[in-house]
Amino acid sequence: MASNSFNSAVGGGVACVNSDLWRECVGWLIRCKVIPSDHKAAQSDAEIRSLAMTLRDGVLLCNLVMYLEPNSMDSRELHRKPQMAQFLCSKNIKLFLDVCRNVFGIRDADLFEPTMLYDLTNFHRVLITLSKLSQCRKVQLMHPDLV
Repeated sequence: MASNSFNSAVGGGVACVNSDLWRECVGWLIRCKVIPSDHKAAQSDAEIRSLAMTLRDGVLLCNLVMYLEPNSMDSRELHRKPQMAQFLCSKNIKLFLDVCRNVFGIRDADLFEPTMLYDLTNFHRVLITLSKLSQCRKVQLMHPDLV
């Protein structure tokens, strides 16, 4: 996910994101074992909405940071079946963002707001956060195979 297209894509909502950008993200999530290689977002005819909806409840994002750094958060705080209840999904997303900030050192300027993901108003920012996470020194040192 460290390619130039990932870092330079321009867009806002789901429909505006560069195809390479989100597909690189899917590939990285597969390498991180957060989504299976046969996931619908990984299919050749997949649309970005598949990835956005997969991440929307925050569960896979929390699973991602726990994979990257197993002690990064208390898994008891994660709502594994939020049933798309906005409060629970937002809580999961905030957990992910807190870990990105406090454990991985991602700058606030590189983080998205929970509503950007839940409401799908700026999925580009979500992808930028994931890109920054994939490129952070701690992840690269702990998981050189993911680069």
